[in-house]
Amino acid sequence: MNRIRFDRVGLVLAALMLFAAPTGFSLATAQSKGWPPIQSTEQEKKVLADFRDGPYGPMASGRVARQTLVAGTYALMDPQGKYSAIYTDDKITRMKNGGSPWMDIASGKPLSATQVRSIRQDMIKRIDKSDAIKFTYGTGGNDAVLISAYDCPYCKKMEQALDAGNVNSTLYVLPMALQHNRPAPMAKARDIWCSPDAAKAWKAMILKNQTPAPAPASCKQDPRKSVELMHLFDIKGVPTRIFADGRILQGGFKDL
Repeated sequence: MNRIRFDRVGLVLAALMLFAAPTGFSLATAQSKGWPPIQSTEQEKKVLADFRDGPYGPMASGRVARQTLVAGTYALMDPQGKYSAIYTDDKITRMKNGGSPWMDIASGKPLSATQVRSIRQDMIKRIDKSDAIKFTYGTGGNDAVLISAYDCPYCKKMEQALDAGNVNSTLYVLPMALQHNRPAPMAKARDIWCSPDAAKAWKAMILKNQTPAPAPASCKQDPRKSVELMHLFDIKGVPTRIFADGRILQGGFKDL
């Protein structure tokens, strides 16, 4: 099997491009680009209400709740995109404010490294891959969730290597853009995800820069959920794979 490697400089550059993006996200502007409005379910509303009843309730002012791609984990979002999401579980026992460390809500203390590892292992098992863009290379197996940006040069190199290499792997792609706080680039990621043939649209965009047709207003895919997953697992750059056995590989693809 071919060994595919990516240098660390490439990962660092991708990370810098990703997190140097300006903050602030206008929902009104996003909706004009085809973003669906955030409409909370009854369960999501309950999680928000329960969080507001807790010691950090004021932090949830003006926010709406949304289920993340990790079952049982919710993002409390500012609809105007001015602030990072707050993450919590459905029992309101722990929270994470954007990229900050996990903390215990009752005590207000940071969770230990052991506790965080346990949470991550559990979250990995709960990742919903049903709407991800699935690719099977070779005979498949070696399953992983892949968070990738269509405008990331190192993500493109990985796609080229996957197509050219003798690889046996199944990847579930969650698309996004490096400028994840800007509605126009993220709208393109949504256009890819909402395409009738999302796999074809992903390859065409990342390899040939062929822009897909605009997504229909009815499409519910939202690449901001890819960014939420990065926050939940403290991922700093793309491309990154998350394996069922708990491994998280950021940029290094030496064992494809």
